[in-house]
Amino acid sequence: LAYASHALGSVASRHGARRIGALSSPNATVEELYLLQKLVRGLGSDNVDFRLRQSDQRFDGALEAAPWLGMPIADVDNLSALFMVGMVLRKEQPLLSARVRQVAKRGAVVSSLHGFAQDLLMPTGAQLVSAPDEWVDRLREILEAVRSGATDGDSPARRIAASLRGEGRAAIWLGMGALAHSRAADLFRLAGEIAQACGGVLGVLGDGANAVGGYLAGATPSATGALAAKPVGSSGLDAAAML
Repeated sequence: LAYASHALGSVASRHGARRIGALSSPNATVEELYLLQKLVRGLGSDNVDFRLRQSDQRFDGALEAAPWLGMPIADVDNLSALFMVGMVLRKEQPLLSARVRQVAKRGAVVSSLHGFAQDLLMPTGAQLVSAPDEWVDRLREILEAVRSGATDGDSPARRIAASLRGEGRAAIWLGMGALAHSRAADLFRLAGEIAQACGGVLGVLGDGANAVGGYLAGATPSATGALAAKPVGSSGLDAAAML
């Protein structure tokens, strides 16, 4: 402890506290994340982050609260349509994948947008395969189809729009492919507009087991979490900027 304290203090005195930064795993506990950001801010820096794969610095500005599933887990059982953006469900959320599979077997339409086709091991609706730099345009097409009601035809975008406009409860989930995207803020905004237009729910399934806890603990440069200490400054660096 004395060695670490001396080393950090030397950096702060020689280069300024804002040359100190901390990165955490998104699998850390709420307590660990809270103490880490409190330590960094106690040293005089706001450079702390757990979102190691996020690259769009505008994403925080699009948020109103900690991004989460958007519904109780039990409500997944009542979905009639699910549209996943940039998500490999079986790998990223295996327990939810098992739950979604049961809903799909009962008739829910499960669709996706990704850079490659996937075998979801469940009944699947439209799979829209597109290069990542085209995802924003694909979501715009789906939003236009949902708003205009132009859901006839066999294009994947219109089939996805038709499933979301159908009767029942719809959800749109953003996975790690979307969160790590260079235009994550635009994907989040468009997905939210689609959800609103079809009366559905927007969910964000972040990286790691405790992504929501990281936001609540304030382990981000903006420190807007419910448990966070007041930010030292207004120019903290996120993980990508620190690296």
